[in-house]
Amino acid sequence: MKKYLFISLIILSGCSQNIANFTLVSTESTNLDNEYESIGQIEGVDIAYIIVVIPTGTPRIDEAVKNALLTNNADYITNTVIKIESFYFPYIGGYSRYKVKGEGWRMIDNVMPPAAQPLRKIKGYKPETGEPIYE
Repeated sequence: MKKYLFISLIILSGCSQNIANFTLVSTESTNLDNEYESIGQIEGVDIAYIIVVIPTGTPRIDEAVKNALLTNNADYITNTVIKIESFYFPYIGGYSRYKVKGEGWRMIDNVMPPAAQPLRKIKGYKPETGEPIYE
């Protein structure tokens, strides 16, 4: 009896593995000269189910990142941890998925990037401080 209990626990168990840790992740091109605000911890997944013994697809890391960015309206993720999780019950089914978790960042709308700010013409410098005098 104990032997069957041990075997069934091994069969029913899933596993999770840490795939990667990244400093900054995004699937879109992002201008880091803009100002951003943190929106806290965000998470995204891409999952593929296994029906009997037939997989319905293959999970992808970029789809998990895209899911996290779109569902939270974020531009990029910092301090990112990517894990793969899988579970399978023989001849019944299971799943395999990538999970992306990190701190989401969103661009602040009312701040113009430095390159887009209008240029002011300098007409001279203050002799006492050396600060520019604008027209």
